[in-house]
Amino acid sequence: MATMPVGTLAAVNGKLLLSSTASIKRLSRTKATLRSNNNSKRACLPPVPADLSPDDQKRWYIVAEIVTHEQNYLDGLHKLDKYIFPVMSLDHTIVDEDIAQKISAVHQHICMLHEVINSLMEKCVEDWPTENVAGWMVSAMLEQPVLLHWYKKFIKRYKQTVQLYTEECQRNSRFASYVTDRLRAVGGQRTFQDYFILPVQRMPQLFLQLKELAKYTPETHKDRVMVDRCIKRVDYLEKQLNEASGNNETVETVLHAIEKWDPFTTFAHGQGNCHLLHSGVLRENFKKDCIVLLLSDRLVCAELPDRKSEAQCSEQKVCSRQTKAIGELIMVTPLEELDVVCGQLDEFRLDLEEGMRDFMSMFEEHDTTPPLDMCLEDLGELCSNSQAVLNSHSIYAIFLLQSSEPERDAPKLISLRLSKDNKYLLLAKTADEKKEWCYNIRMAKLALRPENCIGWWHSVMCPPYEALFSESFKAGDLDGVWSVTGACCFVPTTTSSAYSNEQFRTWSKQHHVLWLISQDTHSSKISLYNHDRKTHRIDMRANIDFPNVEVTSMVYVPVGQVGDTATDTVWIITDSHMLVYSATYPMIDKQLKSISIESIPGCLFYHGKRVFVSMLDGRLLVFSLKANDVWDMENPQQSDCGFVSAMCAVDSYVYMAIDTRLYVYDNQAGDFVKQLFFAPCGSFKRKQRISLLLYSIHGLWIARRNCDVISLYHAKHHVHLQDINIIARVYNFMIGHLLEKSSALKYLECVTVTSMQIIDNFLWIGTNVGLLLSLPLPQSANVPITAYELAVSHHGHLADVKVIVSLPSLRAPEEPEPENSDTDIDPLLIDKLYISTRMSNCDFSVRRPDVSFWDQNAPDESNNTSKHSMDMADETTSGKEEAAECSTWAPNSTLIITGGSGCIKRCQYTFHNRPFPDLSHVYNTSIGVEVTDIWDVITDDKKENVVVWEKRLK
Repeated sequence: MATMPVGTLAAVNGKLLLSSTASIKRLSRTKATLRSNNNSKRACLPPVPADLSPDDQKRWYIVAEIVTHEQNYLDGLHKLDKYIFPVMSLDHTIVDEDIAQKISAVHQHICMLHEVINSLMEKCVEDWPTENVAGWMVSAMLEQPVLLHWYKKFIKRYKQTVQLYTEECQRNSRFASYVTDRLRAVGGQRTFQDYFILPVQRMPQLFLQLKELAKYTPETHKDRVMVDRCIKRVDYLEKQLNEASGNNETVETVLHAIEKWDPFTTFAHGQGNCHLLHSGVLRENFKKDCIVLLLSDRLVCAELPDRKSEAQCSEQKVCSRQTKAIGELIMVTPLEELDVVCGQLDEFRLDLEEGMRDFMSMFEEHDTTPPLDMCLEDLGELCSNSQAVLNSHSIYAIFLLQSSEPERDAPKLISLRLSKDNKYLLLAKTADEKKEWCYNIRMAKLALRPENCIGWWHSVMCPPYEALFSESFKAGDLDGVWSVTGACCFVPTTTSSAYSNEQFRTWSKQHHVLWLISQDTHSSKISLYNHDRKTHRIDMRANIDFPNVEVTSMVYVPVGQVGDTATDTVWIITDSHMLVYSATYPMIDKQLKSISIESIPGCLFYHGKRVFVSMLDGRLLVFSLKANDVWDMENPQQSDCGFVSAMCAVDSYVYMAIDTRLYVYDNQAGDFVKQLFFAPCGSFKRKQRISLLLYSIHGLWIARRNCDVISLYHAKHHVHLQDINIIARVYNFMIGHLLEKSSALKYLECVTVTSMQIIDNFLWIGTNVGLLLSLPLPQSANVPITAYELAVSHHGHLADVKVIVSLPSLRAPEEPEPENSDTDIDPLLIDKLYISTRMSNCDFSVRRPDVSFWDQNAPDESNNTSKHSMDMADETTSGKEEAAECSTWAPNSTLIITGGSGCIKRCQYTFHNRPFPDLSHVYNTSIGVEVTDIWDVITDDKKENVVVWEKRLK
């Protein structure tokens, strides 16, 4: 691609790329004009037909009201987003840039979200007279994963933003005149505050309208199920927003109390980005109960509210919120200065013994001896009278004297080291409660590390809740530069005789086993790790060397027997052999089988008691499990179907990518059943071979070789839904952080998708340039995805991210809301839902398969396939059953492992004498680039090739 001249706009894959400040401004004006044109025509239901029943007429009126209110709401958002914010954000003579961002940023995201829904509403109105359904349109809005995040942020900052606006108007007369004149120009007498409060009112209003709609929608009506679902969803959103609002008030009260109590201590976060992460009642230093609040940057301990005084204040109606929320402050400490010890009893014994010696020697020096039955108050008075100062260990001695059952209470102790000689003890009610506190404090401290201050560019999540950079390391004990090229991760299947020892079986259920492939220019090595699902600790166990051999792929096989060993196995493909190893620790380096392969193997896949091996010469081998649960290694099914470059499982089927086509293999029948084919359309990139396949509730995700686009297809109807294009986001990230524009342009030609994985409703994307991207996904099927929320990590690899693996803890995630099924949806509804993103010329056509298996020695499936459905169900539910059987406390988070070539980390080192940034205001939606330049320290390591992330569960 030729280099673009400075000061121009270039279109790449339909995306506008910015190449100068002037073009940024022009693009902002262009976007505002386009929005104005797109929203000039209001959707409106036609008059109610006279021949409808009273209930149907009522439904008609209610839907018309919902449409009208949504359009009025969007018009109100546009009054600020189109007429006030664009000029204000670009012309800094009107108002300071930081103030403009704090006022407009979150509001603009809410406006963008409702603009996406507006096209669906227009289609709903168009089809309403004949179809009489609207639930799908409302559901598409409410199910957006970013909706709750942006509304939470808006409500959290609403009072602060209005106060900021009011103060700026009083201080800056030009700004006040500008806003007043612009609003007067668009007509009406409403003020800035009248428009700005609209997002606060939207959800309660919609909830009442949906309840009224359900009242006049019969149970048998085709729209009733979706309307009920919308009511449940908006009720959930309201509760979440109310809870967030209550937490915000608590934080505001606590921060106000801290400011009065200690006005000199500085903290990392201000009121705008300080979050309440955890709270509870604990016993403080064995004296009395207190309320403890973990904020995102500090730990607060306060007395419980005085209920008697609170009741009196309530009667007089003059009580402040501070009295209701907390009592007098006891301790406030920044998290950066806090060290937490959450050990078990054995870890406290030394401190207890040393504390007793220190404690008794203190009284010996003053010729006094405390009686054994002395209470804590008298003990404290004695210490005070003798003018003695307890050292850092003596607090444990008090614990030993006061606790009637130290063996029972020690596991519930939380030891806070505020400084070298200052310790503070909190006693939880249970050991699990203590672990929960220690976990939340650890995660809060992790979020405060410099590399996690703003860990993701353009992320809707704030640091405590997004994926946090934890550590990086080099896979295996290796010299030189190695790249991670493959991985498999599993919880061992413990039903075989290899796990007959009960203690070993329990231990195995609580651990993941992670196998990582590393390669240099000549050799390969597999490194094995154990991941403790109760603590998130990762320990290296073994290395398997493959000198002068290229290991290309491996897969975990949970069932069946190979040779004389009854164990789960790991199958490995090299450049000339297929190897089978035991997956059972400590026999993991025991090779059970070696099969020489004539051609060069490609990829390896397991599903439903079959192992699929593709060859570069176009052959496909399918190994099957015999009726006696022994793998048939001698007589695999064979087919000259062509080179299979990617595979994924969809229910009982295996989808195989062969060039640009997909072949569907029925695992129960043991044969191909259909072929999905389409005439390559559009750009040259769509004609490339399919290289990655991934299935989720959202559909079938497809990435092509040397391509920067991920396409989403409906899993049942095989129609194109939408594309996720990463090139514009990568380009803007590069010019905003790393490169000059001329250098960044080269990435437009070479950025490709090399890996993808869905983890906790986020699509993780790895690229060949080392960047990692993530995109929040809806919790349900058949919901359009807002692709503009794609975020880029500031940390990652130097090149070729080939591995993205999740290591969830033992804690089961909260039960999700009921999910839409993608099996019963009307194909016509698909066209409506994805009206803005669908490309029908990219749909797959279904044909009969033109390939088959030519061997005559396929295994007898009569005894195997009859139980296949049950076996498949057992495999998918075994993890849940094991987690339930091993029920215990575990972190409320998931570890994410990424592997590639090298490692890169970008850290913040200065804010140029500016206050700590409000994280929600960093990204300027009107110009599409980041407005702060705090990422200046870049650390890269060619030897480290694995990055560990930790993300809270929802």
